[in-house]
Amino acid sequence: MRRIFCVLLTLFLTLPVSAVPVPVLMYHHFTETDIGLPDQCDRERFRGHLKALTEAGYSSVTFRDLLAYADGTGDLPDKPVVLTSDDGYRSVIDIALPVLREYGMSMSVAVVGSMAGKTEGLPHFSVEEAFGTELELVSHTWDLHGQEGCGVLTEKGTLHPRFLWDTVRMGQIPAVSDRVFVYPYGKWNPDSEAVLRALGYRITVTTRCGIADIRPGEPDSLRLLPRMHPDEFLEKEIMN
Repeated sequence: MRRIFCVLLTLFLTLPVSAVPVPVLMYHHFTETDIGLPDQCDRERFRGHLKALTEAGYSSVTFRDLLAYADGTGDLPDKPVVLTSDDGYRSVIDIALPVLREYGMSMSVAVVGSMAGKTEGLPHFSVEEAFGTELELVSHTWDLHGQEGCGVLTEKGTLHPRFLWDTVRMGQIPAVSDRVFVYPYGKWNPDSEAVLRALGYRITVTTRCGIADIRPGEPDSLRLLPRMHPDEFLEKEIMN
């Protein structure tokens, strides 16, 4: 009987581990009221999103949590979700953060290093302002989120000649994770992935629509993660 138990236990332990589906939701700028512009979310709409997620049983996690799970050093809740916001606008601190605290949630913010603390146009928060908050800071490049809309690639689709320098420069900010890279405009190519691997980045994030599948012991399940617009995810996965 004991031998049968040991055989069954061995078979169980060698079974492939099922992927954990993790929606990664994408925000940008937050506003006090609805101004009808894309990539902007007003306070009450954001509060409604968090309320719906909470009632559906979702718990927010960070990219750090995903990395620990994939490495076998941490667990994930039954229904994890990663809330992200790109660019590091000050509205994340002023509007989104108080609502996050209402629901006991966290957010991973992809900051553009050269824009941190800038006040012209849409202001950006400084790195220091995020200390001790529920905000996880990750890289959105130092200065490759330009108006030309190419991000880490040139107009011809080749790797930007400043990409290596830019990534190393961004990695010098202690408060910003040097393991997570969020691609501006979601644009990447195999060369960018190779450089990021060589520099130690474990998680890369795109704008491709979908739900991530994270597998323990499979580090590549952390690369090129898809994301979803919050309204689209709520409509498809929760409201139906």
